[in-house]
Formats: sequence, structure tokens, C-alpha cells
Amino acid sequence: MKITSAAGEHCWRNFYLVSPEIWCDGIQLHSVLEADDQAGYVVQPKFDEHGLFVHVDGELVTQRRTGTVRFVGGHRRAETR
Repeated sequence: MKITSAAGEHCWRNFYLVSPEIWCDGIQLHSVLEADDQAGYVVQPKFDEHGLFVHVDGELVTQRRTGTVRFVGGHRRAETR
């Protein structure tokens, strides 16, 4: 299932009451913009050495991780919207 942090069809709020933890290859990830446990990827903002978001020409730079993605917790909704 694909979930995103942005409002819309795949927004995590459509599927969960509380934001789930997102894990990729056994590592818990934070600041996730998009994740898909079936396709096996996670998209996150890229951070610089000071922990700040990286921007190029005013656009947020992202990085894509691939692997075994799991959504943990989050109190899944009984029905999706």
C-alpha cells in the first residue's frame, strides 16, 4: 500500500488513525514523504550535515530508499475513506 504525508488519495490519514512507524530493512525512518510497502520504497527529504533540509533552486531535494518496507502501529482504520 502506498501512503504519503500530503493530503490526497494516498494520505496516511485515510488509512490510519495515528501515523504509523515506517521501517525499511529493519531501520525506523523519520520525515517520510512517501512510502510503499508493496513496491518496496521510501522517499525522504535529504538533510545536510547540520540536519537541515537540502534545497536546490528552491526545491526540496529528496532521496529514495529501496528495501523491505513495513508500517508498524498506527491503529489501522477499519474502513478506508
